[in-house]
Amino acid sequence: MKTKNTWKHLAAGVLALSLVTGIVPFQPVTQAVTNLTAISASADTFEDLTYEIKEDNTVSITDYTGSDKVIVIPSDINGMKVTSIGDDAFLSCSLTDITIPDTVTSIGDSAFAYCSWLKDFTIPDSVVSIGDGAFSGCCFNLTSITIPDSVESIGSGAFINCSALKKFTVGENNKNYSSYNGVLYNKDKCCLTRKTQKIDTQNAKKAAKCFKTMIHLAAFIIL
Repeated sequence: MKTKNTWKHLAAGVLALSLVTGIVPFQPVTQAVTNLTAISASADTFEDLTYEIKEDNTVSITDYTGSDKVIVIPSDINGMKVTSIGDDAFLSCSLTDITIPDTVTSIGDSAFAYCSWLKDFTIPDSVVSIGDGAFSGCCFNLTSITIPDSVESIGSGAFINCSALKKFTVGENNKNYSSYNGVLYNKDKCCLTRKTQKIDTQNAKKAAKCFKTMIHLAAFIIL
């Protein structure tokens, strides 16, 4: 546990540094460096998961101490619904496949950051918010992301440094986000929220019209 938490602290520090320095051209509000896997005295465990019981008697997953490559997060623990994945909960884990239940409404800051081997997961159509840096640094195998209709907010740098990421797909009925040729935009396709590794000419033209309002654009390549 001590070694795992040490690496979590280091990874969170790297994430925070990358998000506030010139490495990326925007100033996010990620607080990963101040949310370093601190587990309260009242935290409980279920198999390899650590969780906290919230005021509404639902559960937030706060840590994972296992070494499995494939896990299924339960929809309830001891009769209490699992509604959130907490900040840093799976930070730097070696997971390749994770199933998130459709009871979860929020994914916290850096929740899956630096899960470098993650390649198979679905954001369920219950999630309303995705935190800052939630999937940042999922580098090698994560090639596509589907944003369901339910998502209302995506935090700063949520998918930054995902070098293999090539495509975003957004639910047609999402009121806040849209996608075009695999690129994630806000609903009216003016603000480029997240580019994939390359951007085609049509998307580049759309982006060029929006420089004054763009908030998350990194350097792009016109094909």
